[in-house]
Amino acid sequence: MTEHAAPAVDLNAELEAVRQLINASEKADWEAALERLDTLEAEHPGSAEAQCLRGYAHANLEQPQRALSALVEVSYLRPNDFKLFYQLAKQHVRLGHDRAALGALRRCNQLAPKNVEIKRLLAALCFVTGTNVEAGEWRRKAVQEKPFSEFGADIDKTRLRVLVLQTAYSTDWSISRKDFTIQLGEGHNNLPGLLDDIYIRPVVIYVDELAGHPEILRKLPAVDVIYNGITDAERCEHALGLADELCRKLGKPVINPPEAVLGASREGNYARFKDHPEIILPRSVKLEGVTGNCRDAIREALHTQELTLPLIVRVAGYQNGKLMHKVEDVETHDFANIDALLAEGPETLYCIHYHDSGLDHPRAPGATLYPKYRAFWINGRLYPTHVRFGHGDWNVHMPEHKPTVKRFPWLIDEWERDYFAAPAEMLPEGQWQALEDALAGVGVDYLGVDFAVLTEPENAGKLVVFETNPAMRNFLDQLSPGTPEYAASYRAVHAANSMFAERAGMEPWGFELHPGQPAEEEEPLGPTFDWRFTDRLITVDNAARLPREANFHERMATNAFAVVAFDPASRVAADTVANVEEFQHIPHALLGDGKPATLYATLDETLTAPLEPLPAAQLPESLRDGARVLTRLPVNTLRLDDIEGLASLDWLILDELSDALAVLENGGRALADTLLLQVGIAFAPTHAGQPNLAEISHWASRHGFAFYRLNEPQYRTHFPAGKYTRRPQATQLTNAEALFIPTPERLAALDDNQRKRLAFVLDTVFGIHDLPYRLLAECNAALAEDYLQARGYAQVEADA
Repeated sequence: MTEHAAPAVDLNAELEAVRQLINASEKADWEAALERLDTLEAEHPGSAEAQCLRGYAHANLEQPQRALSALVEVSYLRPNDFKLFYQLAKQHVRLGHDRAALGALRRCNQLAPKNVEIKRLLAALCFVTGTNVEAGEWRRKAVQEKPFSEFGADIDKTRLRVLVLQTAYSTDWSISRKDFTIQLGEGHNNLPGLLDDIYIRPVVIYVDELAGHPEILRKLPAVDVIYNGITDAERCEHALGLADELCRKLGKPVINPPEAVLGASREGNYARFKDHPEIILPRSVKLEGVTGNCRDAIREALHTQELTLPLIVRVAGYQNGKLMHKVEDVETHDFANIDALLAEGPETLYCIHYHDSGLDHPRAPGATLYPKYRAFWINGRLYPTHVRFGHGDWNVHMPEHKPTVKRFPWLIDEWERDYFAAPAEMLPEGQWQALEDALAGVGVDYLGVDFAVLTEPENAGKLVVFETNPAMRNFLDQLSPGTPEYAASYRAVHAANSMFAERAGMEPWGFELHPGQPAEEEEPLGPTFDWRFTDRLITVDNAARLPREANFHERMATNAFAVVAFDPASRVAADTVANVEEFQHIPHALLGDGKPATLYATLDETLTAPLEPLPAAQLPESLRDGARVLTRLPVNTLRLDDIEGLASLDWLILDELSDALAVLENGGRALADTLLLQVGIAFAPTHAGQPNLAEISHWASRHGFAFYRLNEPQYRTHFPAGKYTRRPQATQLTNAEALFIPTPERLAALDDNQRKRLAFVLDTVFGIHDLPYRLLAECNAALAEDYLQARGYAQVEADA
């Protein structure tokens, strides 16, 4: 009997089937697409389309590194594929490879020079990378080519058209790494994105080019009402003037007239509230055109403006606590992040009188609570939307709020709930009505107000208004449905939608509002543990690893760490860390021997390093292409012993892509009392000059450190790419982090505060519990037992 071969896979038909799976909306379909591609590529190896589809499937599954590997490989074969290069840019952005993303976007622009969205993304990414001149050019081109856009509702379902006024030029743009969209950070609120997207159709226009291009107005579609979305009187003064002129020309009903927004500046509000008997808006002094060192300007203001310490110093035009300092002593205060901004050009600063709203509560012992309320004034009525809490921190925003309410959940379950249910009863008698009456005089239709109840003796019971302006955001789109906070924000947004309909002369309808976001699943919290150590843990991170970790902001919000991060490859976007307290980011520099060095920029950015990649013949085949050097850049190194102002150093982080031995040999003095060394070790070297474990251990043993363990080992597989994915295996150890702690002699000499600090790092960062227990037991036996209970190692005895 003649044996017939099985029919070969029909390449085109199978590719089409895979495309349909990738274009579906379910995760199972995308995973099925990858399985079919495995089978397809076994019979048709080398298919560029199959490799491209593999990259798209991984992108849908939010696996950017795998997507990038597939797409980079196929890009050499398809240099004119716009969609491919767009996806390359998107995955590079998700991974923080901003320079590579710029290259991909520039190729997109070459392939589709009329695509305005690419110009917008180029502008945003250039701002993120600090190439502001190029950013401004792309932004201007994008605005001139498409000054307005329509969004939202199906044209056949549209009941209401809203013209939303925005300014493109009054703020730097940024980019959302999750959504790959531009963000106009400051100067606007998010109300347009919260309107009924079934029946309301926004038409968004940038006002910046209207004066030079009057033909834009003739091309605008008909609208029913205008919403002035330009919200910052200080930052956007010129744009508000243009917006006011536009409103006069169109003659339509206007919500938040530009003239009223200009009147709601900090100075205007202070003049409005300064004589109010029940509400205090702190006195504020505006310092314009400040450059260089802000200390001199603040010192002068204290002497000439009748200001007293403590005071709040903040940069105009920034919200959410950015660039805001409470200053107790002008001479010793660290103004580094403000001075860094002033080095780029003059800025306006505010010096604001500090009023105390902190209170001691028996259910939150150990530190002062700082409750901060938010409400929205909408069409003549005040709506409560949230309370944020700080525990021991006056500058209350989400990084302070989250750990506080985790520790004291009754703040949400009871305190915030009561505020939503009856704000007038929650506050001192008559204060809610007094605030509502006062906001009626501001003249703006939609604005937010952040306030607190004062506890300082001379003003106890009065309200202090921290901010009242239209720039505030309602967080309905980020909240979980079914929660009291979602319901409160929903009521406010519903009132705003009703206001739009009313101004257009329409009856309100059943608005289709944002459904919010499902709550993130969190592991149940065990018993809390009070570490009881003093001062922050000083950490020096030579590869900017910490700020690239998912829990970085939550970790810094504990107020337990002070971090200096050297970032030789500039992998951390400055805007993501700009307002992190006690964090110093030093891009394009690293620790070393103090001599100039070279940064080898490679095709695979994860291999970019101040050490030269090994010759291709010495690398595994999977790394050879990515290790190709694209360019060599000069980079500065700094001796650890030469860092000024580093009073102590508790934790040093070195990676395997730099000369760790040179750092250690030039830091003996700084490391004399260090508690933990974390050193990346390459067991399968990829770069010339990578120190091995023996070399690092030899240095450590001569300087009071003992090897403790290897952490987070990484392995390489020898299976071919794309095969045997059902049973993956990787067995060759490539790199790991070596942890070194003080020798037994040094451990015995540590004081109790040092023992607690070392125990804290080992526990919270590395999940090590046995050594922290021993360290705590050497401090206090009862404290160590509390620790065992908190970590679940000891059972609580049942009551007799």
